[in-house]
Amino acid sequence: MGDKKLSIIIPHYNSCSLVKKLIDSIPEREEIQVILVDDNSTEDTADLQEYIKKRQIEFYRNDSDTHSAGRCRNIGLQHAEGEWLLFADADDFFLEGFYNIISPYFDKEYDIVYFASTSINLKDGKVSNRHMSICNLIHNYAAAPTKENEVQLRYEYVGPIAKLVRGSMVRQKQISFDELRVANDVMFSVECAANAQKIAVNETVIYCITKSEGSLITSIKREDVRTRFKVAVKKYKYLRSHVDRETWIMLDLRGDRYTKMFKKYKMGTGEKIWAWCYMLINGVRPCVSRKVNMRNVIPKIAGRIFKKSGT
Repeated sequence: MGDKKLSIIIPHYNSCSLVKKLIDSIPEREEIQVILVDDNSTEDTADLQEYIKKRQIEFYRNDSDTHSAGRCRNIGLQHAEGEWLLFADADDFFLEGFYNIISPYFDKEYDIVYFASTSINLKDGKVSNRHMSICNLIHNYAAAPTKENEVQLRYEYVGPIAKLVRGSMVRQKQISFDELRVANDVMFSVECAANAQKIAVNETVIYCITKSEGSLITSIKREDVRTRFKVAVKKYKYLRSHVDRETWIMLDLRGDRYTKMFKKYKMGTGEKIWAWCYMLINGVRPCVSRKVNMRNVIPKIAGRIFKKSGT
């Protein structure tokens, strides 16, 4: 695949000024291939294209009718030559010195290396909370590399950012992104995790996620909520057939976990009925978690009864 050690793939849509900051955070080195894929931007990209020519960055367009960061990332994968893959979003950026943190892993035998991130609000520059959940997963495994913590890290860290992924694994297993408007990265991350033989974590912060109003991640449009739900069920079905029984039990992927979406996105009764029917059709267990069983439920119910009766 050439002499490139690292391919950095960046999907881009109407974020010319922000993507320049991202590009500037990447060192100019012969062994780094930077791939920028434009997702049918409506703003003028002529200045951006002139800018990236000076940096010898590869520029491609998504000329299809599918408007999706997943489609852009797949285009990037088609052109990636690096032994390792790293993904970034156009409005984010790498922290100074990140390359010196990740490069020692290039000659290691890992298939995925997880790094920590931080996050900020674009509006005021203050620290956000978007990085907290993934950093907790990394910290838990670093502090106690148990089987359960490894399972949670592999399959709950479903974004592609701040991960070194071995390129040969992705190519051999033909892993790609779903070409969807939202949640396009979930299955890519899950399939990579399922196929990775060895993983490692490094709690050093190398990447900054930005949070802005109106981003797709906060969209509560009906079609976007349904897409997220369908992808969650797709993840369930994939893991059910690709992981061992011990891992499956640790994941505890029963139907009640998906009802959290109802609350988060304020779905109405009709949508809830649709969601339960969709789960049933696709074989998702429409029942409560293994953590909720007769042993701990009965005492709680009895306690409430006695409290009401005053006895």
